[in-house]
Amino acid sequence: MLEDGDKNFQYINTLPGYTYDSPYIPQNPNAIPNNDGYIYFNIEKPVRGRFEHSFFETGIAILAASGLGAFRGFVQGKEAALSHPPKLRRIVLINHVVKRSKLGNMVGVLATVYAATGIALATHRNKEDAGNTIGAAAVTGFAYSIPGGLQKAIIGSLVGLCIGSVLAMAQSSRSW
Repeated sequence: MLEDGDKNFQYINTLPGYTYDSPYIPQNPNAIPNNDGYIYFNIEKPVRGRFEHSFFETGIAILAASGLGAFRGFVQGKEAALSHPPKLRRIVLINHVVKRSKLGNMVGVLATVYAATGIALATHRNKEDAGNTIGAAAVTGFAYSIPGGLQKAIIGSLVGLCIGSVLAMAQSSRSW
């Protein structure tokens, strides 16, 4: 990178009486507005809504679950590899890691259902509050557990309700 003391460095004049000290970007920085109105269209609305947050939440859930599954697979694969000949140990270890990393897929589906339900509730109710979080978690628990029957679906919904309540308390800016 060129610095001010280098012999190849030269100032580029973009406006009369104005020097811009980058040989790579010959543009006037005053041409780019730097006020907050340029970035935020409406100050009363939150900067990011539930839809924008859903991408972040889903991605973090997938990454965390995949990492946790891969770590679990590594530990199990390390133990299982000891009973195999040395040439097969690496393959056994890789198979266990790949098999357990599928936890990320399952959690990703759950996070997507949770996000879609939360967006639907926020759109239907036309407000963003803890009720959307709790309701989305309860519906996700119900949808995940419904193949096991109605009783398991109700239990899954109650588990989702508890998890959603904890999430709502964690996301709340008020002290509880």
